[in-house]
Amino acid sequence: MRRGLIAAVVLAVAALGSTEAPVLAADGDDPAPATGLARAIVVGSPFGGGSDGRVDVFRPDGTSELLTTNSLGFTTGRAGTEFGDAVAVGDLDSDGLDDLVVGAWFANNYGGRTWILFNSPTGYAAGKHVELTPNRIGGDYFGAAVAITSRSGGRKDVWVGAPGRTVSGVPAAGVVWRFTVSSSGSVGTPKAVSQNTSGVPGSAEPGDWFGSVLAPASEGVVVGVPDEAIGKHTDAGMVEWIWQGGRGLEGIGLSQDSPGVPGVAETGDMFGWSVSAGGEVVGAPWEDVGSTKDAGGVQTFRISGTGESRAVAAGPALSQNSAGVPGTAEKGDLFGYAVTTGVFECPGVRSMAVGSPYETLGGSWAYGGTVAVTTLPGEQGTCPTRSLAQEAGLPGSIGAGNEQTGRSLGTVARADVAGTDQLLIGAPGEQMGNANEAGIVIGWTPGASGFAFGRIGLDGEFDHFGSVL
Repeated sequence: MRRGLIAAVVLAVAALGSTEAPVLAADGDDPAPATGLARAIVVGSPFGGGSDGRVDVFRPDGTSELLTTNSLGFTTGRAGTEFGDAVAVGDLDSDGLDDLVVGAWFANNYGGRTWILFNSPTGYAAGKHVELTPNRIGGDYFGAAVAITSRSGGRKDVWVGAPGRTVSGVPAAGVVWRFTVSSSGSVGTPKAVSQNTSGVPGSAEPGDWFGSVLAPASEGVVVGVPDEAIGKHTDAGMVEWIWQGGRGLEGIGLSQDSPGVPGVAETGDMFGWSVSAGGEVVGAPWEDVGSTKDAGGVQTFRISGTGESRAVAAGPALSQNSAGVPGTAEKGDLFGYAVTTGVFECPGVRSMAVGSPYETLGGSWAYGGTVAVTTLPGEQGTCPTRSLAQEAGLPGSIGAGNEQTGRSLGTVARADVAGTDQLLIGAPGEQMGNANEAGIVIGWTPGASGFAFGRIGLDGEFDHFGSVL
């Protein structure tokens, strides 16, 4: 997704600065935030270490691992590579261990670099590392977004966005590189997918930045293209569902001007800025709601069928002024900046979570941020609607503002409660002690106080931990 992670001790901060209440309990009862989950929590911090970047891994057994380009022995050609700007998790070599795909889109004169980090019984540092090496050039931003998807026969595809790529002489049209990985972990020859590729909707145009947003989908990938011009409306945005058909790639592309999709494509809506797995929820955070500028909205979709019979049907378009959605649409909230889905509270009922990281709280705490959780339209059954913020359903304090709660969202399956998921919420602007904008990640637990945690080791000023989930 677009920005806008050997055992180590997790620092459990007892208190924040003088203006804020404690985020974690004084006894540090959350040093192992992934306990009870089906896989590790992986957090990318592209601004960590002076924007060299880092990836923090918190395992269910309570151990953790810090990954940097230095610790992994990678040379990146420049400082400030933003390693961890994009992260995907999945078992690529069928050994039962989750592997990582990590992007560093600023490496090598902004050409970008991306690696597969195969897991091992003793961690990622000891595992096999494979750099994905298409024919990239400076300005491609290869690694701006990554996704892992599955196909029949045990094959996995790794999709890597290079949104700055020139296509047939068209600057910044963008491509998505596709790497097929066998069940043994061998990586095939990369294939470039652009809007000029047969079967892919649209056409390559200057400044589309195709590949800046990726989400996994059945047999393929969902590509958010928020910079797509629709008619005369620049940066109106669109979304494309792309999958492997029997005769090659096939796709469906939709914008707010497409038949059956509510709303109207407008300049600067950035429809497709955020996309949930499968493409069921699409964010347009700069959408105006009535006369309220940049309040933000989301569009829901229902996906059915496979192959040539696949269909994408638009559901309701929602804002904070919609019935059943908590809050009120206000200028600059950017509702829809981040989206995810999962079974968070009610067994068998899937919900969507939508971040409004720039929502003002309490009348004066700018950019405190909120997350709305509501039943996904079309589900059989309903679940309570929740409006989550620090001091309101989430641990922590809004303090002086700028926490940006909800700037990133993630879903991890739970092992301790079968059939349910853990909602993870990034608050990358959180102050930790004297470290400004160090950042935290919050886990929402319905009916309980939840948990919060910072990076491995001492908190770093302006790390923006929690930017990528």
